[in-house]
Amino acid sequence: MEIRIRGKEVRNFPSKQISTIHEVTDAILGLNSHSVCQGIPNYGTVSSIKDGIKLGNVWFSEKCDGTFSEDKLVCSGCTLLKNRLKVSLSRTKMQTTYKSQHTKTPRNPSSALARSKRLRNLLSATKIRLGQNQRRASCLSIHLKLMRKKFKSLDQTKIHELLKKADVPDKIKLAMTEALKIAKVKSSTGIRQV
Repeated sequence: MEIRIRGKEVRNFPSKQISTIHEVTDAILGLNSHSVCQGIPNYGTVSSIKDGIKLGNVWFSEKCDGTFSEDKLVCSGCTLLKNRLKVSLSRTKMQTTYKSQHTKTPRNPSSALARSKRLRNLLSATKIRLGQNQRRASCLSIHLKLMRKKFKSLDQTKIHELLKKADVPDKIKLAMTEALKIAKVKSSTGIRQV
């Protein structure tokens, strides 16, 4: 009798002549004592690899005879194949992401029309916001000019009186008076330096 797994003879299992049913049961019990290699599942995206056989969604090494006496689930040949499958899978993932980023898919005419309509709506909304922001900027510049005129008309004594009335620590009052003195000074270059 010869025992084969995936078409290969099991090396660890001795072949012998079987003539009775008792010898058949002994052979089956002996085969049950051996662990069967589970292979490497979940690498279905890899289409081919050297020294590997794909059965369904499970890969096996060509050197795998199917059984071994250790307590592992995978033989050493399939373990080496798993490392190569990982490398191959990462390469295919990189290639597919590169292709998806650098290839242009043909556009549907209806989606192109919808996209152009969205862009037109976005353009009109942006123009409206731009006009609103320009109006706010002109109002704020007018308000700033009025505040500058009021600040220039204030004399130093009124500023000191306002700061004395304010509920602010003395160090901050001193810093504010210094900043106001610097702000009142005209600069020929337009840049105020302390």
